[in-house]
Amino acid sequence: MPTVKKVDSIAFKLQPDWGTKGVWEINVYAQDPPTTDYYVFKVWKNDTLLSDSLDNLFITDDQLFNGHYTNGISSQFLNQSNPDEVVRNGDKITFELNSVSKGYLYFINDFLTSAGPSIPFFSGPPANVPTNMNNDAIGYFSAYSVYKISRKIHL
Repeated sequence: MPTVKKVDSIAFKLQPDWGTKGVWEINVYAQDPPTTDYYVFKVWKNDTLLSDSLDNLFITDDQLFNGHYTNGISSQFLNQSNPDEVVRNGDKITFELNSVSKGYLYFINDFLTSAGPSIPFFSGPPANVPTNMNNDAIGYFSAYSVYKISRKIHL
């Protein structure tokens, strides 16, 4: 199981020109180790998981910041046009960092690609999504470490 990475802090920045009502950008400050790592980012608002499905996850490797301090990398976005994501004064925002295996990151990416639009329209997926399961099981078995950090919004 990949080891968890410690996050120093999170910060919020309102991007008023993004979308119709603006977007709150969540920036993460942390030291990335010099090893090759794979991450899944999730966000909670007042103890409710907002990134609760695969298409709401932010996935990445550490190719752009490997071994360096992230210094406020954009990790999640709260769209103020979405009623579930509207930020109010005093809301608790929790950023969750999942340190995952390369195989699990690729599974998520392959799943999202196969579930997306196809050309020609209404065609099936080009192949089944690779998995680490057997005996006709569907999905991917994964164990990963989790680090959470919370902060209240003060408008």
